[in-house]
Amino acid sequence: MSVYLHKKKGKSGLIAVSLVTGIALPILNCLSVGAQFPPNSVTKIPVPPEPILVQTNLTTTARVNTNIPKGTKIFVNKKDAEKIVVATDETVALTVKIEKSVVSPWGTTLLPAGSEIVGEITPASRGSQFIAKEIIIDGESSPIEAYSGIITNTERIRRGANAGTIIKGALLGGGAAAAIAALTGDRAIATEEILGGSGVGAIASWLIAKRWVDVVVIDPQQDLDLTLATDLAVSVIPGI
Repeated sequence: MSVYLHKKKGKSGLIAVSLVTGIALPILNCLSVGAQFPPNSVTKIPVPPEPILVQTNLTTTARVNTNIPKGTKIFVNKKDAEKIVVATDETVALTVKIEKSVVSPWGTTLLPAGSEIVGEITPASRGSQFIAKEIIIDGESSPIEAYSGIITNTERIRRGANAGTIIKGALLGGGAAAAIAALTGDRAIATEEILGGSGVGAIASWLIAKRWVDVVVIDPQQDLDLTLATDLAVSVIPGI
């Protein structure tokens, strides 16, 4: 399966067909469809009609340039963590994978499951939000504008709490790790438990003086699902 992303340059995509001899290929006018298909095992979205392929005794390949429309849901996950814990005011880099392929009604895969999306968890009103910036398919990277809902689930960590209970199965932002270390007295949090692997680092004096601190707790299997903020241009081989 081959999927290629391309950057928009102000002109609509063209359907390119390579034939050994001069065989004409009808090209259908592409019309956008506005309906949204409900997610099942895959995410189905409307795309322009696909071209007719001319069959010869040689292999013929047609590539279609199309847009995945703004508002499309992309279901993602971070399977190596049971939860992600960040401070309410921190920004941390995060890479997730697409859980369900995004496909057209004709069965063409537009965004394959397993593709990576790179972005950041950033502070948002009353919580945190995952903002996607880059998508990587078959090793090819392209910008993407997409966002999760605002995650408002918080947990209050009090002085003397059990660090093991808090960090079990969790990936931690550096700010959250520092807060947990200051309040629990456990500064031996493993670097593999911290996003970016930077370690706890120095703990600010104001944090040591606090009796409690609130952190945002994210469910990586549900809270990080994305919605496209703008159309995403892709180039695909129909039926694959």
